Amino acid sequence: MPVNMGILFNRLVTAIPAACAVFAGVVAVSPASAESLRIAYVERAPYYYTENGEGKGTILDRTRAILAKAGIEGTFASVPSKRVLEDLGQNSAAFCSVNWKKNPDREKIGNFSAPAFPGQVMVAVVKQERVADFRKHPTLKAVTEDASLRLGAIDGWTLGPYIDSLMAAMKGNLDKGTVTTIQNLKKVAGGHLAYTLLEKGEVDYAVKAAGFDEKSLVALEFPDIVVQLPGYFWCSRQVEAGTLGKIDAAIAELYPDMVKP
Repeated sequence: MPVNMGILFNRLVTAIPAACAVFAGVVAVSPASAESLRIAYVERAPYYYTENGEGKGTILDRTRAILAKAGIEGTFASVPSKRVLEDLGQNSAAFCSVNWKKNPDREKIGNFSAPAFPGQVMVAVVKQERVADFRKHPTLKAVTEDASLRLGAIDGWTLGPYIDSLMAAMKGNLDKGTVTTIQNLKKVAGGHLAYTLLEKGEVDYAVKAAGFDEKSLVALEFPDIVVQLPGYFWCSRQVEAGTLGKIDAAIAELYPDMVKP
């Protein structure tokens, strides 16, 4: 059958705009147009740390998985904890920081996601030679009341309502500053501090990163600090409710145990 070239040409002219429209629709929902969100993290290996200019660590891996499920592209930056607190207080930009504990004062200056990061038991890390000084105390509360035992803590961090209340009651035996866990461990090893408090899951990595081993620095558990508090995305007020809703939905889908009542 002979082909009518005029009809064929008209059909091609009609089809091309439609195909272009479909292609444009594909481009509109491509990953390149995904929502973006700045994520600030503090240096706290093995949870989050910078290596060759890139944010790494177990918490950042989990953060990336949550954001990917939510359809959000994260841009990561290492920021000191004190600067995170200042930026959230000033509501200076739309960003979130990760694995922060929730408390009423923090809820006044930022919004929290659903629980996203599993909590761990807190331990006191002490010099091997001083273990006996701690073993005579049955609880961390008793340790904090011993004026001869100086605690090293990081300014701007919360370790949960109970431990925070113990530190608030300490008189002259608390050294709180803008330091890292590694710096505090070195102070413990050097005898400048009696102990510092870490999550059990970070002890081995942090002790090795500080240049020591389990024979020189020891992790001690106490019965009054076994409660495991989860961590959250803590976001500035500029982060839209819809964005936080996507993050919550992703957490519920990926880690349903975190959001069980």
